[in-house]
Amino acid sequence: MLGFSIPLIDERVKAINESGRVLLEKWNGSFYNCILAAERSAEKLLNIIVEHFESFRDFAEFHGQKVSFLKRAQILVADLYAALKDDDPACAFPDIGILTMFADYRVPQALAFLGVLEYSNELLEILKSNHCLENGSPEEVELRGASIWGCQRIVTAIQKLRTGEGDIVRPINAMDVDIFAWVYRRKHAAEIEEKVPFHRTRCIYY
Repeated sequence: MLGFSIPLIDERVKAINESGRVLLEKWNGSFYNCILAAERSAEKLLNIIVEHFESFRDFAEFHGQKVSFLKRAQILVADLYAALKDDDPACAFPDIGILTMFADYRVPQALAFLGVLEYSNELLEILKSNHCLENGSPEEVELRGASIWGCQRIVTAIQKLRTGEGDIVRPINAMDVDIFAWVYRRKHAAEIEEKVPFHRTRCIYY
């Protein structure tokens, strides 16, 4: 029977084992204790995750500067908030807006299709060739970083348009823009795939 091998299986097993070991040794076997220690702060929970769980340390260097993406750690915090904020006060993070968009490979593709990002001809040729960008390479870091910046610019623009609405509607944040772009790409997958290639990177961070 033909099948598919799971990419990076050794790294995945290592991450699972490491997370289980840390939970047992430092958090009494339960991630909920991490949530309680964060005291209803998305930022504190994000810091706890990155400090204690190595596989979530999604950092890179760009022109000599350390940059952080923390895609999986941020999604973990965001999913807890989305699923449990109405049922568990510990997950109702009032500072959820500190999260950036979740920098992976699909949202940049959608942003490029929508004109938020503009790829150079050189980059387009690399992406069209299905060449894998190395995790931490200048091209990959710039794509992810530009996506974060682009989403934040959208948030800022929408906030200016909504000035004066007060508490009538909830504030918009980068997470909302990320979700919109991700869903938009799913709905227009064929059209987007035809016009804009996505970048390929093999790593454990997204």
